[in-house]
This record gives sequence, C-alpha cells and structure tokens, in this order.
Amino acid sequence: MAGYRTLNNVLSVFQSIAERHLQIFDYGVGDNWEIGASNELKHVVLWVNPTLSSTPKGTNGYSATVFDINVRVFDLCDKSELNENEVLSDTLEILKDVVVELSTHPNYINGNFELVNDVSFDKFTEYGDEEVSGWETTMSIEIPNGISWCSTPINPIEGYAYLSLDDLIAYYKLENTVDSSGNNNNLTNDLTWTGTTFGVAKYQNGAQFNIVDNSELTGRQKLYNLTAPVSTNSTTTTGFSISTWIKWHALSNNFSTVWELAFTGERAIHLKYENQTSNYEITIDDGSIVTSTLYNTSPTLDQWYHVCYVQQPLTGLWNLYLDGVSVMVDTDTNDGDHGGVSTLVLGNIIEVQNSQTFLGTMDEFSYWGRALTPTEVTQLSSNVIELIP
Repeated sequence: MAGYRTLNNVLSVFQSIAERHLQIFDYGVGDNWEIGASNELKHVVLWVNPTLSSTPKGTNGYSATVFDINVRVFDLCDKSELNENEVLSDTLEILKDVVVELSTHPNYINGNFELVNDVSFDKFTEYGDEEVSGWETTMSIEIPNGISWCSTPINPIEGYAYLSLDDLIAYYKLENTVDSSGNNNNLTNDLTWTGTTFGVAKYQNGAQFNIVDNSELTGRQKLYNLTAPVSTNSTTTTGFSISTWIKWHALSNNFSTVWELAFTGERAIHLKYENQTSNYEITIDDGSIVTSTLYNTSPTLDQWYHVCYVQQPLTGLWNLYLDGVSVMVDTDTNDGDHGGVSTLVLGNIIEVQNSQTFLGTMDEFSYWGRALTPTEVTQLSSNVIELIP
C-alpha cells in the first residue's frame, strides 16, 4: 500500500480502464479546455481532469490524500444533432462502466484507494468547437498516504527517533499511568505501601521506584497492567519487543526486577539484575522449567541506560540490547503454557516482593507486538523520544 500513493498511480487506473473498454477508443488527461485542442482524438473518448487535492486531518493525523477528478466520456454527434440522444445514452452507460470498473479494481478491493462520495452525472453538448455530447462526473478518490517517518525523504530532527508505529501495543511516557499509544492499556499504580511516584527523568518526568531511601525494605512499589494483549510463546508469528530507559539509584542485595511479563499457566519472562553476581538476567519460567541467560556487567549508579528485549517470530530467538548493542542472545524453547492473558509489571514481579524491587527511575517504556529491527533499537537507544506526537 505504501507504494500506491501518487496522482500518477490513480491516473494509471483510468488509463487501464480506457485501454480495456471495448467502446472507448481514446484517453486524455488535462484541463477540459484542452479537449478540442487536438483533432486527433478518436471517439469515444475518456477524458480525465484532476481539479483538487486535499489531505484532511483525521484521528490518525494526515493519513490520506483525496483527489477530486473530473471524468468525461463523450462522442461525436452529427451536425444535425439527430443522433444526440443516442450518443448521450451510450456515453452515459460507458461512464457508468468506468465507475463500476473502479469499484471492482484490485487496487480498490485491496484498500489502495476508495471512492469517497456518491457519484452523479451531468450531461453536456456541443463542447467547445466540437460537435460532441456526453456526460461528466467529479469523483473524490481517497488514497492512504502510506508514509511514515522512516520513509519520508527528510532528515530527522536531532534528538528524536522515528519508528513505524505498527503493532505498538502500549507506550508509557511514565509521567503518569496513561498509555499514550491510544490503545488504552493504562497502568495501575500499586498502592500496597507508598505507591510509585513520578518525577524528573530522562525525558521530562518518569516513574520513580523507591528512590527516597533506596531501600528494598520498602520495595512494594510497582506499576502493572493486567490485560496487556500479547502472546510471547516461542512460536508466535509476530515476535514482541520491550524497550525502556532505566537509571539505578541503588542495587538490591538480591534481585532487582526491571519488568516482568506473567501469563496464565505460570509462564513468566523477567528482566532482572542480580547484584551478588553483577549480572543482567533474562529468566524464562514455565513453572517447572526455568532458564536464565546472564550478562556480566556492573552498572554505574545514577546513569541512564537503554535496555531493549526483542524476541523474533517463529524461532523463539531473542536478544537483549544494552544501549543499542546486543549483549545477550538465546532461544526460548520452553514448552509451558504460552497462551493466555499477560500481566505487564514494571519495577517488581506480580507477587510483590521486597527482595525483587527495582531501586531507580524508569522512563519511555514501549511495548510492541512485533520484533523491532536492530536499526529501530539503535534509534530508540540513541535518542530521547516521543513515539506519539
């Protein structure tokens, strides 16, 4: 669809109809006054005149273009005009054929263009210096712009990342609990104890977990969404990705959980940091089988890091990226219950534990129902972003 977004593409459909219609013998494009400028037209003629182009603002921004196109079908009449009614009857049927052919064209059926309004017909006779009669209509044809920041031929604004927003499930700026993707997957602030606070972060405000005293003993803070709609089994056809910025203010004596996906059937995936061994850890737990993959490093406190987990479709192959660099690679081969409703948890695990709490600030959390490309991960890790304008 992205390649079908120009006026020439639309006009080529009319030309194709003219070439295939057994009663149309010529085709032209231009202002209507040009019709009589050439004596070489072979009648019956299909004449197309684009008159207006607009890009209306919709709920998803400027996502479509509408062309108003004046379409005429005409034929020569005898100078006596004795056959004018016959010409008008024939050309009206031919013009209706054009409308029907447009509505059954593969590009129409596949959503590459759409006739916006009802079509009405007006007759005309003796146009210009020619003894012609026929019918005309103005069609409003809408085509999807089919563009994204990734395909627009313009350099990006410095400091912003532009990604295709296809399959973006949730986007949390973490200035509050609102999902800015428009999918209404809002978070809930667990108020078991003090609740998570929101304060200065990587970009404006973010979620602050236990940063007052950096104490895991008060670590009952978490943000969660109980019905995040994604399946993370190793055979999923789309893959999935989780991206966020984190800044450690302190490290727990045990595990510090950045995020968890918990599923029915006891399946869960966690991103943790284990202070005792200085390892980032991805744990995939199917209740009876637990696999952990480690990356040894010691994060600098009060420094921002970008972490992104990407699981590929079908194969179960996954990567963990740290500041845009793949530092962990493994394959999810567990055979537990991979379906069911997922719970997304930030800053702890679903069964809140003091020993699992994240002690720091989190910002710009995005959750995708597809595998991000390495280029997209690099964009996310190199920029302070707002995914939604």
